[in-house]
Amino acid sequence: MNNTFKLYYISSLVAVIGNAVSQIAVSWYISSMISHAHLAYLIASTFLCTFLFSVLLSPIIDRNNPIRIYRISVVGRIILLIVTIVLLKLLEGSIGPLVLLLIIQSILTVMGSNTSFKIVKYIVPEEKLLKANALLTANSRTGYLIGMFLGGILIKYLNIDTVLIIEVIGYCLSLGLLFFISINNYVGSQNTSKYFKNIWEGFSYIANNKWIMVVILIAVIANMAITPTNTLLAPYVQEVLKESSLTFSVIEILMIVGGILSSLITSKISKHLEKKGILLNLFITSASLQSISVILLGFHIMKIPVFIYFFIIGVSVAIFNIPFVTILQKNIPSDISGRVWSLLVAISTLFSSLFYYLSGYLVSVFSLKIVFFNFGLISLIFLVLTFLIFGKLLKKSIKV
Repeated sequence: MNNTFKLYYISSLVAVIGNAVSQIAVSWYISSMISHAHLAYLIASTFLCTFLFSVLLSPIIDRNNPIRIYRISVVGRIILLIVTIVLLKLLEGSIGPLVLLLIIQSILTVMGSNTSFKIVKYIVPEEKLLKANALLTANSRTGYLIGMFLGGILIKYLNIDTVLIIEVIGYCLSLGLLFFISINNYVGSQNTSKYFKNIWEGFSYIANNKWIMVVILIAVIANMAITPTNTLLAPYVQEVLKESSLTFSVIEILMIVGGILSSLITSKISKHLEKKGILLNLFITSASLQSISVILLGFHIMKIPVFIYFFIIGVSVAIFNIPFVTILQKNIPSDISGRVWSLLVAISTLFSSLFYYLSGYLVSVFSLKIVFFNFGLISLIFLVLTFLIFGKLLKKSIKV
Protein backbone atom coordinates (compact mmCIF):
# COMPACT_ATOMS: atom_id res chain seq x y z
CA MET A 1 0.00 0.00 0.00
CA ASN A 2 1.19 3.58 -0.71
CA ASN A 3 2.45 6.09 1.89
CA THR A 4 -0.75 8.17 1.78
CA PHE A 5 -2.81 5.14 2.77
CA LYS A 6 -0.34 4.28 5.53
CA LEU A 7 -0.65 7.79 7.03
CA TYR A 8 -4.43 7.59 6.83
CA TYR A 9 -4.33 4.13 8.42
CA ILE A 10 -2.29 5.36 11.41
CA SER A 11 -4.43 8.48 11.83
CA SER A 12 -7.59 6.36 11.80
CA LEU A 13 -6.12 3.94 14.35
CA VAL A 14 -5.29 6.77 16.78
CA ALA A 15 -8.79 8.24 16.36
CA VAL A 16 -10.51 4.87 16.85
CA ILE A 17 -8.56 4.22 20.05
CA GLY A 18 -9.48 7.64 21.43
CA ASN A 19 -13.13 7.20 20.50
CA ALA A 20 -13.28 3.70 22.01
CA VAL A 21 -11.74 4.88 25.28
CA SER A 22 -14.49 7.43 25.87
CA GLN A 23 -17.25 5.24 24.43
CA ILE A 24 -16.50 2.39 26.82
CA ALA A 25 -15.97 4.70 29.77
CA VAL A 26 -19.00 6.89 29.06
CA SER A 27 -21.33 3.98 28.25
CA TRP A 28 -20.28 2.09 31.39
CA TYR A 29 -20.72 5.24 33.49
CA ILE A 30 -24.19 5.96 32.05
CA SER A 31 -25.36 2.31 32.16
CA SER A 32 -24.78 2.24 35.91
CA MET A 33 -27.34 5.05 36.29
CA ILE A 34 -30.17 4.03 33.90
CA SER A 35 -32.22 0.88 33.13
CA HIS A 36 -31.55 -1.70 30.39
CA ALA A 37 -34.51 -0.44 28.34
CA HIS A 38 -33.42 3.19 28.62
CA LEU A 39 -29.90 2.22 27.56
CA ALA A 40 -31.32 0.53 24.44
CA TYR A 41 -33.41 3.65 23.74
CA LEU A 42 -30.34 5.88 24.12
CA ILE A 43 -28.38 3.76 21.64
CA ALA A 44 -31.34 3.87 19.26
CA SER A 45 -31.47 7.68 19.57
CA THR A 46 -27.82 7.97 18.49
CA PHE A 47 -28.68 5.87 15.46
CA LEU A 48 -31.57 8.19 14.61
CA CYS A 49 -29.13 11.12 14.68
CA THR A 50 -26.84 9.16 12.36
CA PHE A 51 -29.78 8.66 9.98
CA LEU A 52 -30.78 12.34 9.98
CA PHE A 53 -27.31 13.75 9.45
CA SER A 54 -26.30 11.12 6.91
CA VAL A 55 -29.08 12.56 4.76
CA LEU A 56 -28.35 16.23 5.48
CA LEU A 57 -24.58 16.00 5.01
CA SER A 58 -24.65 13.86 1.85
CA PRO A 59 -24.35 16.74 -0.71
CA ILE A 60 -21.48 18.34 1.22
CA ILE A 61 -19.34 15.21 0.85
CA ASP A 62 -19.63 15.31 -2.95
CA ARG A 63 -19.08 19.07 -3.21
CA ASN A 64 -15.89 19.30 -1.11
CA ASN A 65 -12.50 17.64 -0.85
CA PRO A 66 -13.17 14.62 1.43
CA ILE A 67 -9.90 14.94 3.37
CA ARG A 68 -10.83 18.52 4.32
CA ILE A 69 -14.21 17.37 5.63
CA TYR A 70 -12.52 14.58 7.57
CA ARG A 71 -10.18 17.10 9.24
CA ILE A 72 -13.16 19.28 10.17
CA SER A 73 -14.88 16.29 11.80
CA VAL A 74 -11.79 15.64 13.95
CA VAL A 75 -11.58 19.33 14.96
CA GLY A 76 -15.28 19.13 15.86
CA ARG A 77 -14.64 16.15 18.13
CA ILE A 78 -11.86 17.99 19.93
CA ILE A 79 -14.10 21.03 20.54
CA LEU A 80 -17.02 18.82 21.63
CA LEU A 81 -14.88 16.96 24.17
CA ILE A 82 -13.52 20.20 25.64
CA VAL A 83 -17.06 21.61 25.98
CA THR A 84 -18.23 18.36 27.61
CA ILE A 85 -15.38 18.48 30.14
CA VAL A 86 -16.32 22.06 31.05
CA LEU A 87 -20.03 21.17 31.41
CA LEU A 88 -19.20 18.20 33.65
CA LYS A 89 -17.34 20.59 35.95
CA LEU A 90 -20.25 23.04 35.98
CA LEU A 91 -23.01 20.41 36.29
CA GLU A 92 -21.40 18.01 38.73
CA GLY A 93 -23.27 14.70 39.10
CA SER A 94 -25.34 15.13 35.92
CA ILE A 95 -25.17 12.64 33.03
CA GLY A 96 -26.72 15.19 30.67
CA PRO A 97 -23.39 16.35 29.16
CA LEU A 98 -22.37 12.72 28.55
CA VAL A 99 -25.67 11.89 26.83
CA LEU A 100 -25.20 14.95 24.60
CA LEU A 101 -21.63 13.84 23.94
CA LEU A 102 -22.81 10.44 22.67
CA ILE A 103 -25.48 11.98 20.45
CA ILE A 104 -23.41 14.84 18.96
CA GLN A 105 -20.41 12.56 18.57
CA SER A 106 -22.57 10.30 16.39
CA ILE A 107 -23.08 13.28 14.05
CA LEU A 108 -19.34 13.87 13.76
CA THR A 109 -18.87 10.15 13.19
CA VAL A 110 -21.17 10.49 10.18
CA MET A 111 -18.90 13.17 8.75
CA GLY A 112 -15.78 11.10 9.34
CA SER A 113 -16.94 7.62 8.34
CA ASN A 114 -19.00 8.67 5.31
CA THR A 115 -16.10 10.78 4.05
CA SER A 116 -13.70 7.88 4.64
CA PHE A 117 -15.61 5.87 2.03
CA LYS A 118 -14.65 8.46 -0.57
CA ILE A 119 -11.11 9.12 0.70
CA VAL A 120 -10.18 5.45 0.28
CA LYS A 121 -11.57 5.46 -3.24
CA TYR A 122 -9.16 8.29 -4.15
CA ILE A 123 -5.99 7.21 -2.37
CA VAL A 124 -6.12 3.50 -3.25
CA PRO A 125 -6.04 1.98 -6.78
CA GLU A 126 -9.23 0.11 -7.68
CA GLU A 127 -7.47 -3.26 -7.81
CA LYS A 128 -6.41 -2.82 -4.17
CA LEU A 129 -9.72 -1.58 -2.73
CA LEU A 130 -10.64 -4.97 -1.24
CA LYS A 131 -7.28 -5.25 0.52
CA ALA A 132 -7.49 -1.64 1.77
CA ASN A 133 -11.01 -2.13 3.16
CA ALA A 134 -9.95 -5.37 4.86
CA LEU A 135 -6.98 -3.61 6.49
CA LEU A 136 -9.16 -0.69 7.61
CA THR A 137 -11.70 -3.12 9.08
CA ALA A 138 -8.90 -4.83 11.03
CA ASN A 139 -7.65 -1.37 11.99
CA SER A 140 -10.98 -0.27 13.43
CA ARG A 141 -11.39 -3.45 15.46
CA THR A 142 -7.80 -3.37 16.72
CA GLY A 143 -8.23 0.25 17.76
CA TYR A 144 -11.50 -0.57 19.49
CA LEU A 145 -9.92 -3.50 21.33
CA ILE A 146 -7.05 -1.32 22.58
CA GLY A 147 -9.46 1.48 23.46
CA MET A 148 -11.76 -0.92 25.27
CA PHE A 149 -8.94 -2.11 27.52
CA LEU A 150 -7.73 1.43 28.15
CA GLY A 151 -11.27 2.72 28.72
CA GLY A 152 -12.08 -0.03 31.21
CA ILE A 153 -8.85 0.53 33.13
CA LEU A 154 -9.01 4.33 33.05
CA ILE A 155 -12.63 4.58 34.20
CA LYS A 156 -11.75 2.34 37.17
CA TYR A 157 -8.81 4.44 38.35
CA LEU A 158 -9.55 7.91 36.93
CA ASN A 159 -12.61 10.16 36.78
CA ILE A 160 -14.57 10.65 33.56
CA ASP A 161 -13.10 14.14 32.98
CA THR A 162 -9.55 12.77 32.80
CA VAL A 163 -10.62 10.01 30.41
CA LEU A 164 -12.08 12.63 28.06
CA ILE A 165 -8.89 14.71 28.26
CA ILE A 166 -6.91 11.65 27.14
CA GLU A 167 -9.27 11.30 24.18
CA VAL A 168 -8.66 14.95 23.25
CA ILE A 169 -4.93 14.23 23.11
CA GLY A 170 -5.60 11.22 20.85
CA TYR A 171 -7.63 13.26 18.40
CA CYS A 172 -4.99 16.00 18.34
CA LEU A 173 -2.42 13.38 17.28
CA SER A 174 -4.79 12.08 14.62
CA LEU A 175 -5.39 15.61 13.30
CA GLY A 176 -1.66 16.25 13.06
CA LEU A 177 -1.21 13.20 10.82
CA LEU A 178 -4.11 14.25 8.59
CA PHE A 179 -2.30 17.45 7.58
CA PHE A 180 0.30 15.29 5.83
CA ILE A 181 -2.40 13.73 3.63
CA SER A 182 -3.61 15.35 0.43
CA ILE A 183 -5.75 14.24 -2.51
CA ASN A 184 -4.24 15.76 -5.64
CA ASN A 185 -6.48 14.00 -8.14
CA TYR A 186 -9.74 15.09 -6.50
CA VAL A 187 -12.39 16.57 -8.78
CA GLY A 188 -15.48 17.84 -6.95
CA SER A 189 -18.99 17.29 -8.21
CA GLN A 190 -19.77 19.63 -11.12
CA ASN A 191 -23.42 19.63 -10.15
CA THR A 192 -24.36 23.12 -8.96
CA SER A 193 -28.04 22.41 -8.32
CA LYS A 194 -29.68 23.34 -5.06
CA TYR A 195 -28.82 21.58 -1.81
CA PHE A 196 -32.01 19.55 -1.37
CA LYS A 197 -32.09 18.73 -5.08
CA ASN A 198 -28.63 17.20 -4.61
CA ILE A 199 -30.04 15.00 -1.87
CA TRP A 200 -32.93 13.98 -4.12
CA GLU A 201 -30.47 13.10 -6.90
CA GLY A 202 -28.79 10.66 -4.51
CA PHE A 203 -32.11 8.98 -3.73
CA SER A 204 -32.98 8.91 -7.45
CA TYR A 205 -29.70 7.18 -8.27
CA ILE A 206 -30.44 4.50 -5.67
CA ALA A 207 -34.02 4.07 -6.93
CA ASN A 208 -32.88 3.75 -10.55
CA ASN A 209 -30.32 1.06 -9.70
CA LYS A 210 -32.26 -1.86 -8.26
CA TRP A 211 -29.12 -3.79 -7.35
CA ILE A 212 -28.21 -1.04 -4.84
CA MET A 213 -31.64 -1.34 -3.24
CA VAL A 214 -31.13 -5.10 -2.90
CA VAL A 215 -27.65 -4.63 -1.38
CA ILE A 216 -28.96 -2.18 1.24
CA LEU A 217 -31.91 -4.52 1.93
CA ILE A 218 -29.43 -7.29 2.75
CA ALA A 219 -27.47 -4.87 4.97
CA VAL A 220 -30.67 -3.92 6.83
CA ILE A 221 -31.53 -7.58 7.37
CA ALA A 222 -28.00 -8.31 8.60
CA ASN A 223 -28.24 -5.41 11.05
CA MET A 224 -31.57 -6.75 12.25
CA ALA A 225 -29.97 -10.12 13.02
CA ILE A 226 -27.30 -8.71 15.34
CA THR A 227 -29.56 -6.14 17.04
CA PRO A 228 -29.83 -8.03 20.36
CA THR A 229 -26.05 -8.52 20.50
CA ASN A 230 -25.68 -4.73 20.38
CA THR A 231 -28.44 -3.68 22.76
CA LEU A 232 -28.94 -6.66 25.09
CA LEU A 233 -25.51 -8.24 25.48
CA ALA A 234 -25.00 -7.14 29.11
CA PRO A 235 -28.45 -8.40 30.24
CA TYR A 236 -27.86 -11.65 28.29
CA VAL A 237 -24.63 -12.27 30.20
CA GLN A 238 -26.22 -11.41 33.54
CA GLU A 239 -29.60 -13.13 33.25
CA VAL A 240 -29.15 -15.96 30.72
CA LEU A 241 -25.55 -17.01 31.35
CA LYS A 242 -25.67 -15.96 35.03
CA GLU A 243 -22.15 -14.57 34.67
CA SER A 244 -20.27 -11.42 35.69
CA SER A 245 -18.76 -8.46 33.84
CA LEU A 246 -15.65 -10.61 33.20
CA THR A 247 -17.63 -12.87 30.87
CA PHE A 248 -19.12 -9.78 29.22
CA SER A 249 -15.59 -8.52 28.50
CA VAL A 250 -14.48 -11.92 27.19
CA ILE A 251 -17.40 -11.99 24.74
CA GLU A 252 -16.65 -8.44 23.54
CA ILE A 253 -13.00 -9.40 23.03
CA LEU A 254 -13.91 -12.62 21.17
CA MET A 255 -16.08 -10.68 18.70
CA ILE A 256 -13.36 -8.10 18.13
CA VAL A 257 -10.59 -10.68 17.76
CA GLY A 258 -12.78 -12.64 15.33
CA GLY A 259 -13.19 -9.46 13.28
CA ILE A 260 -9.46 -8.70 13.33
CA LEU A 261 -8.39 -12.21 12.29
CA SER A 262 -10.96 -12.50 9.51
CA SER A 263 -10.07 -9.03 8.18
CA LEU A 264 -6.35 -9.80 8.11
CA ILE A 265 -6.95 -13.12 6.38
CA THR A 266 -9.19 -11.37 3.84
CA SER A 267 -6.45 -8.81 3.13
CA LYS A 268 -3.96 -11.64 2.50
CA ILE A 269 -6.19 -13.49 0.04
CA SER A 270 -7.82 -10.41 -1.50
CA LYS A 271 -6.54 -11.18 -5.02
CA HIS A 272 -8.30 -14.56 -5.01
CA LEU A 273 -11.52 -13.03 -3.67
CA GLU A 274 -11.58 -10.52 -6.52
CA LYS A 275 -12.62 -13.32 -8.86
CA LYS A 276 -16.13 -12.87 -10.22
CA GLY A 277 -18.83 -14.09 -7.91
CA ILE A 278 -16.66 -14.84 -4.88
CA LEU A 279 -17.02 -11.37 -3.37
CA LEU A 280 -20.80 -11.46 -3.71
CA ASN A 281 -20.99 -14.99 -2.29
CA LEU A 282 -18.89 -13.87 0.67
CA PHE A 283 -21.32 -10.99 1.23
CA ILE A 284 -24.38 -13.26 1.31
CA THR A 285 -22.76 -16.06 3.33
CA SER A 286 -21.48 -13.76 6.06
CA ALA A 287 -24.95 -12.22 6.48
CA SER A 288 -26.45 -15.71 6.86
CA LEU A 289 -23.85 -16.69 9.47
CA GLN A 290 -24.86 -13.71 11.60
CA SER A 291 -28.50 -14.83 11.65
CA ILE A 292 -27.67 -18.47 12.36
CA SER A 293 -25.35 -17.56 15.25
CA VAL A 294 -28.00 -15.35 16.87
CA ILE A 295 -30.57 -18.14 16.53
CA LEU A 296 -28.21 -20.52 18.34
CA LEU A 297 -27.71 -17.96 21.13
CA GLY A 298 -31.43 -18.35 21.81
CA PHE A 299 -30.87 -22.05 22.59
CA HIS A 300 -27.61 -22.40 24.49
CA ILE A 301 -26.76 -21.21 27.98
CA MET A 302 -23.39 -22.95 28.35
CA LYS A 303 -20.40 -20.64 28.09
CA ILE A 304 -18.23 -22.50 25.56
CA PRO A 305 -20.86 -22.78 22.78
CA VAL A 306 -21.92 -19.18 23.44
CA PHE A 307 -18.31 -18.01 23.17
CA ILE A 308 -18.01 -19.79 19.80
CA TYR A 309 -21.21 -18.20 18.48
CA PHE A 310 -20.12 -14.70 19.47
CA PHE A 311 -16.71 -15.30 17.87
CA ILE A 312 -18.48 -16.34 14.64
CA ILE A 313 -20.59 -13.18 14.82
CA GLY A 314 -17.41 -11.10 15.06
CA VAL A 315 -15.93 -12.93 12.06
CA SER A 316 -19.09 -12.69 9.94
CA VAL A 317 -19.76 -8.98 10.67
CA ALA A 318 -16.22 -8.05 9.60
CA ILE A 319 -16.36 -10.22 6.49
CA PHE A 320 -19.77 -8.75 5.62
CA ASN A 321 -18.57 -5.14 5.81
CA ILE A 322 -15.52 -5.65 3.58
CA PRO A 323 -17.30 -6.78 0.38
CA PHE A 324 -20.22 -4.45 1.16
CA VAL A 325 -18.01 -1.35 1.02
CA THR A 326 -15.84 -2.64 -1.84
CA ILE A 327 -18.80 -3.51 -4.08
CA LEU A 328 -20.25 -0.01 -3.66
CA GLN A 329 -16.90 1.74 -4.20
CA LYS A 330 -16.34 -0.15 -7.45
CA ASN A 331 -19.83 0.27 -8.87
CA ILE A 332 -20.83 3.85 -7.99
CA PRO A 333 -19.39 6.85 -9.92
CA SER A 334 -17.10 9.14 -7.89
CA ASP A 335 -19.12 12.31 -8.47
CA ILE A 336 -22.16 10.90 -6.69
CA SER A 337 -20.57 8.27 -4.43
CA GLY A 338 -20.57 10.52 -1.34
CA ARG A 339 -24.29 11.14 -1.53
CA VAL A 340 -25.19 7.54 -2.34
CA TRP A 341 -23.02 6.11 0.46
CA SER A 342 -24.34 8.64 3.00
CA LEU A 343 -27.95 7.90 2.06
CA LEU A 344 -27.33 4.15 2.27
CA VAL A 345 -25.88 4.68 5.75
CA ALA A 346 -28.95 6.77 6.59
CA ILE A 347 -31.34 4.05 5.45
CA SER A 348 -29.40 1.35 7.30
CA THR A 349 -29.18 3.29 10.55
CA LEU A 350 -32.85 4.31 10.40
CA PHE A 351 -33.87 0.67 10.36
CA SER A 352 -31.23 -0.20 12.96
CA SER A 353 -32.62 2.43 15.33
CA LEU A 354 -36.12 1.02 14.85
CA PHE A 355 -34.81 -2.49 15.57
CA TYR A 356 -33.05 -1.14 18.67
CA TYR A 357 -36.25 0.47 19.95
CA LEU A 358 -38.07 -2.78 19.17
CA SER A 359 -35.52 -4.82 21.14
CA GLY A 360 -35.97 -2.48 24.12
CA TYR A 361 -39.72 -3.10 24.00
CA LEU A 362 -39.60 -6.86 23.34
CA VAL A 363 -37.25 -7.53 26.24
CA SER A 364 -39.89 -6.09 28.58
CA VAL A 365 -42.46 -8.58 27.21
CA PHE A 366 -40.49 -11.74 26.34
CA SER A 367 -37.46 -13.52 27.73
CA LEU A 368 -34.02 -12.62 26.42
CA LYS A 369 -33.59 -16.03 24.78
CA ILE A 370 -36.83 -15.63 22.83
CA VAL A 371 -35.81 -12.14 21.68
CA PHE A 372 -32.44 -13.41 20.42
CA PHE A 373 -34.03 -16.41 18.69
CA ASN A 374 -36.72 -14.40 16.91
CA PHE A 375 -34.36 -11.69 15.64
CA GLY A 376 -32.09 -14.39 14.21
CA LEU A 377 -34.84 -16.54 12.70
CA ILE A 378 -36.81 -13.72 11.06
CA SER A 379 -33.67 -12.18 9.59
CA LEU A 380 -32.56 -15.57 8.18
CA ILE A 381 -35.95 -16.10 6.51
CA PHE A 382 -35.77 -12.61 4.94
CA LEU A 383 -32.22 -13.25 3.72
CA VAL A 384 -33.15 -16.52 2.02
CA LEU A 385 -36.18 -14.93 0.33
CA THR A 386 -34.14 -11.92 -0.82
CA PHE A 387 -31.45 -14.08 -2.37
CA LEU A 388 -33.97 -16.39 -4.08
CA ILE A 389 -35.81 -13.43 -5.61
CA PHE A 390 -32.92 -11.07 -6.43
CA GLY A 391 -29.85 -13.32 -6.63
CA LYS A 392 -29.69 -13.27 -10.45
CA LEU A 393 -30.07 -9.47 -10.52
CA LEU A 394 -27.09 -9.04 -8.16
CA LYS A 395 -24.85 -11.39 -10.15
CA LYS A 396 -25.76 -9.64 -13.40
CA SER A 397 -25.43 -6.03 -12.17
CA ILE A 398 -22.42 -5.96 -9.83
CA LYS A 399 -18.84 -5.53 -11.03
CA VAL A 400 -16.62 -7.41 -8.58
